[in-house]
Amino acid sequence: MWREWTAHQLAESEFFDVAMNRIVLDEDLVKKADEVLTGFRGRAAEVVLSCPQSADSQAEGAEVRDHLRLMLQTVFAVLDEKLHVGDIEELRRLKGFKGELDEIEEIIKEKFASLEVFILAHDLGKPEVVTFSARDESSKHQDSLSKAWQHGDRADSIKKYQKTFRDFAKKYSDLSAQEIHHQFFIEQQISISYHGYAKQIAHPDRREILNKLAAEHRLTPEDTEDIFHAILLHEHALESFDREANVAIYNYLMDYCTKHGRDADDFLDLFLASLFIESCSSPRFGVKGIYFDLSAVINFLTAEREFAPWKNEERLKRRKDKKLKIERVHLRAAGLDGDSLMKLLEMKPSPAFGGLLAQIHAFARGEGFLSALPKEVLSEIDRRVEKFRLSPHPQAPSPKAGRGSADRVGDRVGSRFL
Repeated sequence: MWREWTAHQLAESEFFDVAMNRIVLDEDLVKKADEVLTGFRGRAAEVVLSCPQSADSQAEGAEVRDHLRLMLQTVFAVLDEKLHVGDIEELRRLKGFKGELDEIEEIIKEKFASLEVFILAHDLGKPEVVTFSARDESSKHQDSLSKAWQHGDRADSIKKYQKTFRDFAKKYSDLSAQEIHHQFFIEQQISISYHGYAKQIAHPDRREILNKLAAEHRLTPEDTEDIFHAILLHEHALESFDREANVAIYNYLMDYCTKHGRDADDFLDLFLASLFIESCSSPRFGVKGIYFDLSAVINFLTAEREFAPWKNEERLKRRKDKKLKIERVHLRAAGLDGDSLMKLLEMKPSPAFGGLLAQIHAFARGEGFLSALPKEVLSEIDRRVEKFRLSPHPQAPSPKAGRGSADRVGDRVGSRFL
């Protein structure tokens, strides 16, 4: 079960490009991502995985397979504590958004199964709408403008492009696959687009694939429905938020949730996490080389703050309530709940007991001290406090914080999120 709280204290930040280049080269993350892709089988899966993409918009590799792999690498990097959203320099510079950045990371951990289904299914429509546009209008890979707005079998166009790419790659066998992909675009200047690909998920055949993936990942019907709508909306949202903090589009997303019976807070949190993963896995090839862009995420956050400024306060309250609920479970497991301590202290409910209970809980968090109590009682409380501090919950300080009943003083330390 994935944790329900942020697992990270702020460390030295790194720029987005640096972080993502590190993740791209992480062999362990590549292996985990490939294991997932290996399990994505079937004719439709192979068609979408082998669908070509151009370096101007998708510089991570020559096929959609490369895009999905990097998305999975990003998710595994967050799960394995190799990437922390709040440590990305471009995001850390945003003032007053720490709660939102923490939540992106939390959602990725909580909704890992849902996001894996999103990753595998969100590009299913690309082979249906793929369009090739060459700078040389006489090129055999130059599709007419009208074709971009039509849906149909693109198999012949894809095969022609793939043959041209393979023939080109043979001449550059000394280069890496990614370098060949970039060099091909430089020389051939063929750009690939997929206008309207996201809406193709509504086709019965692709919806069936989504439902099968959801069943394999044991998603609830509600989670499956959220992923379906996230796929439908993500293409338009990426394009809109890539340009500006589009409050009108954010307003549209809120209205969409109401219209389709989605919980706006939960859905938009999941949706933002999916936009972050997309941004991490869509590098572009420009004049100065490969670059990663977080504009869509930054603009989404800005639009949310402008349209719904109360959401940050609600988010902080929700996170606090969640942490307190989890803490109560671990206090009870350690024998530090009210009933257990009343037996230990041989006391009944009273203001005096309430005050002592609050003291013990504060001491357990490393935030206070204990009153004078019998030595055997202090020893037992100390044992239970250590058990509480060793439990994986959001309020647990270092196991050594405030230990020892001689001075009964708890060192003030930062929370340790396990």
